[in-house]
Amino acid sequence: MVLGRFPSGQRGQTVNLLATPSKVRILLSPQGLLIREGLFFSFTSNKVFVMQDFFYKKNGLQFECTRCSACCRIDPGYVFLSLNDLDSLINRMNMTKDAFIKKYCRIVTIGENKRLSLKEKPNYDCIFWSDGGCAVYEDRPFQCRSYPFWNSFLSSRNAWEKEALSCPGMNNGKRHSVKVIEEWLKKRDNENYTLEDIL
Repeated sequence: MVLGRFPSGQRGQTVNLLATPSKVRILLSPQGLLIREGLFFSFTSNKVFVMQDFFYKKNGLQFECTRCSACCRIDPGYVFLSLNDLDSLINRMNMTKDAFIKKYCRIVTIGENKRLSLKEKPNYDCIFWSDGGCAVYEDRPFQCRSYPFWNSFLSSRNAWEKEALSCPGMNNGKRHSVKVIEEWLKKRDNENYTLEDIL
């Protein structure tokens, strides 16, 4: 399992940046599209349907970051950087790309993929966590900004509620519409994490 960083669930779950939505394959007779009780079924080859729980489609979801820092500390994990993230951070720190990567980053291998990730301190705090918060909050990586609207947590009500046990901001505060949630997912798909492009 790949560890992610962020409220303990965010750190301990399969990293959304490399994961796809959870899908369950079931055999059904071909009677067309069926939408029932928040479950979406669609055809694939050989009369097999793909099922995904779009529980958030009706009313959206509540989330407001409490800045509790549980997502930034204590547990080991990865904060993957996209090309845009790297550009923002090196501009903020007024450093060259090579100097920034040498000081703040590491390359990690996940299966067949290699990604650029922020380093951690010896106690597993994020390299940018200090004085009770994120030192680069305004330019924090997309992985941080898009939490908890990750495919892995949106795959089912159970996945969302399990993550909410470790994040006080979930199911509280501002309600985000389906449109906003899907914009986060789309933005994530448009971020470039390809190591060769970044380096």
